Amino acid sequence: MTQQTHPFHRIGVIGMGYVGLTLTAALARKGFEVHGVDVQPAVLESLGRGRPHVYEPGVDETFAEYIGSRIFIGSELPAEPVDAAILCVSTPVDEETHEPYLKNLAAAAEQVARRCTPETLVVVRSTVPVGTTREVVLPRLLDAWGRARLVMAPERTIQGRALTELTGLPQVVGASTRTA
Repeated sequence: MTQQTHPFHRIGVIGMGYVGLTLTAALARKGFEVHGVDVQPAVLESLGRGRPHVYEPGVDETFAEYIGSRIFIGSELPAEPVDAAILCVSTPVDEETHEPYLKNLAAAAEQVARRCTPETLVVVRSTVPVGTTREVVLPRLLDAWGRARLVMAPERTIQGRALTELTGLPQVVGASTRTA
């Protein structure tokens, strides 16, 4: 069987918390055009000036160097579809019910469904319970497109070594289809 490859150039990272921020920096360092998305005005303003709101070695320098050339920050994905959309939104656990808050993930999936196409590879990196990608993300993509290229690649980054680990450690990936 021949391995099909997709030329990835433009990546969308939805959620500019620690996971999305470090992933954006790592991707920009590798030469990708990265569109970081967040809904918090203070985060957007700070990142738009090239000043990350979270400290991680190497991230400040990367943002300062690439903001406006390889890193673009906004409240939505660009109108022109990205090649891959990586969901890194927060999924905090409710202290009383012990259930994760998945509305951020659902909203991110809806944005991807509106702004992207079935050819976009959609990656869930948010920390979620087993089955969430199939139950929360996939239905929104299928409703919009009829098919989807969806994978789960759980975040497992150690603070203080994020940029090194993102580029040097193997990643665990589970795909919804063979082509994904």
